[in-house]
Amino acid sequence: MRALRIPAFAESEPANGDYLARVAAVSPLLEEVAGEIDKAGDLPPRLVDALHGQEMYRMLLPSDLGGGQLDPRIFVEVMEAIARIDASTAWCVGQTASCSMSAAAMDPAAAREVFGEDRSVLAWGPGRGRADIVDGAYVLTGEWNFGSGSHQATWLGGMAMIFENGKQLLEPSGKPVTRTLIFPAKEATFKPVWDVIGLRGTGSDGYSVENLRVPLTHSIVQDSIDERRNRAALYAYTSRNIYATGFAGIALGVATSMLDIFIDIARNKVPKGQTATLKSSTSIQAQVAECTAIVESCRHYLRNTVDRVWQDLCASGADSMPMGDRVALRLAASHTIRQCAKVGEFAFHAAGATAIFSGNPIERRYRDMIALRQHMQGRDDLFELCGQYLLGDTPEFVLV
Repeated sequence: MRALRIPAFAESEPANGDYLARVAAVSPLLEEVAGEIDKAGDLPPRLVDALHGQEMYRMLLPSDLGGGQLDPRIFVEVMEAIARIDASTAWCVGQTASCSMSAAAMDPAAAREVFGEDRSVLAWGPGRGRADIVDGAYVLTGEWNFGSGSHQATWLGGMAMIFENGKQLLEPSGKPVTRTLIFPAKEATFKPVWDVIGLRGTGSDGYSVENLRVPLTHSIVQDSIDERRNRAALYAYTSRNIYATGFAGIALGVATSMLDIFIDIARNKVPKGQTATLKSSTSIQAQVAECTAIVESCRHYLRNTVDRVWQDLCASGADSMPMGDRVALRLAASHTIRQCAKVGEFAFHAAGATAIFSGNPIERRYRDMIALRQHMQGRDDLFELCGQYLLGDTPEFVLV
């Protein structure tokens, strides 16, 4: 297998670029435990310690809370670099780092309580909850799922509909008022449900609470511009923007490593019934070249789009991202995920029976790619939203 290629970064951004060096620092350990992660369905404590040592969970946390406040274009590269070794680790780090962006909208004292410790990690997943305002606090009951990174979390979030005096609160539009309440992970009951084909190490289990008192200050409206207290450009991004581009970076990392692994196999494998190695096949030669072009073009498309949107946002000083830029990020991310899945499918299939054994590193990555493609971020109908905008219509806001 070719040596891991850590993506280059701009010399003008030493603080941001340092995070790629941090990935390199944990890479030997990550290589060592990658198979263990998949089998155990969790990140081993020694890896979690190493990730905390490099402050990887705090990449997107505001700098005034000791976070990296990392530029999105570097975040995408970091996700790719980690995913080249293990997609589950990249997923956990990316998901929880993205959750930490909520600190920009939190009450300052609450944000310091949640993120003040060096090993603080916030995770959440979708679900349903009810929070009643009682004696100056929320009383929360609910159940949530897909809590990626929740095994490392010290705090959890749960979205809930808000009630007061038994009456559901409504927005002026008539929609129910919802907030995401943040509470200590130790208060939750976990439900181990994450028995899946790929991304097994994310530990994306369910969790619930019942009649848990949560201070009013420990809540946010996700992606609300009005509640943002930190007006740095990074926090004009919504969680949708960050998740889309981060997961696309993960797809790039998985596809690149699968192609590298296949090339190593092709150099030495002589298929049954043949006398020459796979690399001697003109069909294989053409497809490897085509897949390399796909990966490289996706990488440049994604990074250039993320960089252009970032530079425009910084220059404008706007509180929110224009719809055109949101669509551009969604289109680049969706295209990257879909095309990288095709590269992964080629690498797995072309490797033949060699690839189906669990001891082969291409097998785990193929399962991870399947799971990633099944995620909402990999849905094909997202292209429809982008097309609606490009044709002059207004796409569904929630997914863009």
